[in-house]
Amino acid sequence: MARFICSHRLPAGVMKDHIMTMFADAAQEATNVRGYRSFMNLTEGRIFCVVDAVDEATVQAWFEKMRMPTDEIVRVEIEGDQGHLNTL
Repeated sequence: MARFICSHRLPAGVMKDHIMTMFADAAQEATNVRGYRSFMNLTEGRIFCVVDAVDEATVQAWFEKMRMPTDEIVRVEIEGDQGHLNTL
């Protein structure tokens, strides 16, 4: 599987914690995508997700199914963590 960073912009304050919990649970239960990590500022309506999937089209289709507007999906080539780089 490949790794993707996805950005989402929603109206400020519309998305609530309990809805994001449902999204996170759904990403763990899905067979075609796997949620890896998320960063959210719901007050500003900004969400960034890191997900694993076979390709970008699969990620886009999953977010469409979940009715989550997506601004951008970018495939990760190199992941850095605390000064260590890993090629994916």
